[in-house]
Formats: sequence, C-alpha cells, structure tokens
Amino acid sequence: MTLVTEGIEQHVQFCNFILYRSMLILAFSLAIIIGILLGLFGGGGSIFTVPVLVYVMQYEVEESTMFSLLVVGIASAIGSAQYARSRNISFKHVSLMGLGGIAGVLITRFWLLPALPNVLLQSDSFKLTKSTALMVLFALIMAASAYTMLRKKKASTSNETKVEVSRSSWLMLLAGFVVGILTGLIGVGGGFLIIPVLTALYHLPMKRAVGTSLFIITINSLAGLSTGTDVEVPWHFLLPFAAFTVAGMFIGIQISKRYSSERLRPAFGWFVLVTAVYIFTQEIFVS
Repeated sequence: MTLVTEGIEQHVQFCNFILYRSMLILAFSLAIIIGILLGLFGGGGSIFTVPVLVYVMQYEVEESTMFSLLVVGIASAIGSAQYARSRNISFKHVSLMGLGGIAGVLITRFWLLPALPNVLLQSDSFKLTKSTALMVLFALIMAASAYTMLRKKKASTSNETKVEVSRSSWLMLLAGFVVGILTGLIGVGGGFLIIPVLTALYHLPMKRAVGTSLFIITINSLAGLSTGTDVEVPWHFLLPFAAFTVAGMFIGIQISKRYSSERLRPAFGWFVLVTAVYIFTQEIFVS
C-alpha cells in the first residue's frame, strides 16, 4: 500500500513538474512577443504582461500589477536608451507627461488601491471582489486601446491643429495623470494612450513618439516600484521573463526600422480586442 501511495505521489509530482515547465515555456514565449510589441509601438505590448502573469503563471492580480511594473520598467528603460542614442526622445514632452504620470501613480499606489476593500459588492447570488474588478477594468482598457488602434484617422484642418497645440500643455499633464492612474492600478505602461497624444497633439514622428513613450513608461514604472510592497518577488521567474522581453524589444526595434508600425497596428488592435474579450469572459462568466 505504501509503495502504491509513493508511486502516485511521484506521478503527481512529475505531472506538476511538466505542467510548470510548460507554463514557463509559454510565458517566456509570450514575453518575447510583448517585447516585440514594445519595440514596435512604444507601448501596448505591456498590456499583455498582467494577463500572462495572472492566467499563465497563476499569480494574484495585485501581485501581478507590481511584477508587471518591474518587467515593463526594465524593458522600457533599455529600449528608451536605444532611442536616446538616435536622438528620438523628446525630453520636453517627457517632462510634461512624466510629471502627471508620477502624480497619478503615487496617488493610486499610496491611497486609492489600499482604500479599496477586498469585496466591493456582495449579494446572495453575486460577489464582486477587488481582483475581479481590476481585471474587468483591465479588459475595458484593452478594448479602448484596440479601438484607438483600429479606427481610421481623420485628417485635421489647420484651425483644428492650432487649437490642439494651444491646449497641449495642460492636456499632456492630464493625459500623463490618467496614464499614471492606470499604471498604478493595473500595472500597464500606458503606451496605447501616450502614443496617440504625442502624435495627435504634438505631431511627433512615429519613431520619436515611440522613444518618448518608452521613457515615460520607465518613469511611471519606477514611480510605482518606489511605493514598495510586502509581496515576495519571484526573481527566479521575473528576471528571465524580463530578459526575454528585452530580447523581443530589440527584435521589435529592428523590425520598426524596416517596416512602418502603422501598417501593423490594425492586426495588433484585433489581437488586443480578442484578449480583452477573453479576460472579460473569464472574469464574469467563468470565475
């Protein structure tokens, strides 16, 4: 009887080992894709980091947001350094949006998140937890991001352009603040918001907007990490994950030198939308 029990335990351990290895391979493969998207679009790719950590590696949502800041911060810092070498970063715009972003991140991590109860709503047949609410918000943000990527841009008139530029300073601060709140809440870099603002308001060339976006994401990530956490960080997983993300980002940067990222944006938008639908379905109808 003892031999049978030991055999079953060994079989279970072996299956768990195989399952964990499979999860690691999938996670690291997705890390490369996340990096490629970061390199191509200056953001957007980081929006997949939290879903990978939650659904593939099975980390808790709040842990995943902090881990995401670490991974995205490392990748964006290295990527922005590459763009700085080619002078494709606008530090004037970094200062405006970065200031708003830091304020949004710190307010969210220090005040908003701790103030939210673990159970937001509860009845006899329904319970909305903070983790579920954050993931639903994540899905909605992804859907909004997909919409901005899929919609066709309309050419603006010269009068519209003058109005946009005259309001750009306070709009940049406000956009940075909104991005900072999202970074603090759900661990995304916010490149899907930063890039449209930089290209629409300041009419930056795409490559310069990408480099500027990566620098802003780095600042926001560092601000989020500076708030500290009591969660034990799984360095044995996150450091290789970050390394694969960085490797993918270099691939994305090389691809961007040959192909226009605007041509690839619609396909990326549909990918983001499908992921958003999956997260929403998983949280509302499956969990």
